[in-house]
Amino acid sequence: VIKDENSIVKGLFAPVIETTERVLGFRRTKLLRELGSRMSSALDIQSICSQAIEVFQGLPSDIPFAMVYFYDASRHTLTLQAKTSNISLGHVAAPEKVVVYLDENDDEGGSGSGSGSSMGWPFKEVFESCSIMTVPSLSSLFGEALPGGSWPENASMGLVVPIMSTSTIQENALLGVLVMGVNTRRAFDEEYNGFVELVARLLSNSLNSSITLQSERSRADALTELDRAKTTFFNNISHEFRTPLTLMLSPLQDMLTMKNLQKDVKGQVDLIYRNAQRLLKLVNSLLDFARIEAGRMQASFRPTDLASFTADLASMFRAALEKVGLVFTVILPEEHKDVYA
Repeated sequence: VIKDENSIVKGLFAPVIETTERVLGFRRTKLLRELGSRMSSALDIQSICSQAIEVFQGLPSDIPFAMVYFYDASRHTLTLQAKTSNISLGHVAAPEKVVVYLDENDDEGGSGSGSGSSMGWPFKEVFESCSIMTVPSLSSLFGEALPGGSWPENASMGLVVPIMSTSTIQENALLGVLVMGVNTRRAFDEEYNGFVELVARLLSNSLNSSITLQSERSRADALTELDRAKTTFFNNISHEFRTPLTLMLSPLQDMLTMKNLQKDVKGQVDLIYRNAQRLLKLVNSLLDFARIEAGRMQASFRPTDLASFTADLASMFRAALEKVGLVFTVILPEEHKDVYA
């Protein structure tokens, strides 16, 4: 109350504090926080889109309606993954599939669903510009009203928002688009645009993470299958090697027991025999490895004279080295200690 010197009321002073921006900031921050939290627990593309739509439905003031489309580049098709419940099934503004030809030569006739914008939403233009496109006069465009979310008025403006891919293979590639309505009681200004970009970025990060995770899983499954095929191959080929080796060792052993066998011939036969035994051991090791991978074998260690094992292993190369005039010397410790192997 404003009074004069005679205490007569001359006016009123009513201070007004503008809180619109604070309310908007709080509301939009809450939506972004909820969106990031909900999508972080989703793993596949369908779940991420469904979680995002649930958040939009719970906070419909700034996103009155929404639809998320995922792009299949091999088929040039946008497929509806999820939509808010206030958009009826079969609504003209929410087609389940839209073909988007990015190359004009692929669009035969340039009409129908092939143009990507004939259904009303400028999908093709968004793919070409990789930027947010505004769509005014929705009721006139589609012939049907679109919901205004928290407000009684029908939505008059919509947005087609690109969801970008972080792939380094193709620059400015899109994973899909977010179609959404604009608050009927707010102008689509720079701040509103920034809010929408943050929503699209959260969607993009979650979808890209999901795609990367699925790629890693597919790669791991492929490597596992490749390893399984490799083990099966070695298992089969080991059996094929084992049979002729076993049949070869018996005659060699009989030759070594012959008394009339010349000394130099006996040395060569002994070398062949020991190498054949070593090859058989390697074949058996491959079979053991296959059993270990299948969980059908348990390791059993026993004392081994490492010096004798080394001398026996080195002797297999002596003949080849001496044949080319090299001196081959193996130095072993005097005291032999067994190790478990």
